[in-house]
Amino acid sequence: MGSVLEINAESWETDVLKSDIMVVVDFWHEHCPWCIRLNPIFEEISEGYKDKAKFAKLNVLKSLGNREVALKYGVMSTPTLKFFCKGRPV
Repeated sequence: MGSVLEINAESWETDVLKSDIMVVVDFWHEHCPWCIRLNPIFEEISEGYKDKAKFAKLNVLKSLGNREVALKYGVMSTPTLKFFCKGRPV
């Protein structure tokens, strides 16, 4: 995944909440067919905007911590894209 960062609950605060640029987070999981279809598009967009925003993916089923992060931000299904600016969803 070229310029897309794989994140998890442990890196959430550093990679998203404390980021000094906008972060686009893709909440996904590997068994979601729509997530798989979105992957190449998300990668392509991340290349085009890598100087303006950080692009990250959080696998919601990989750990309980990841699931808790997703629930905290209202993710009810996958894929869900959320934009974070200065640590807040916008």
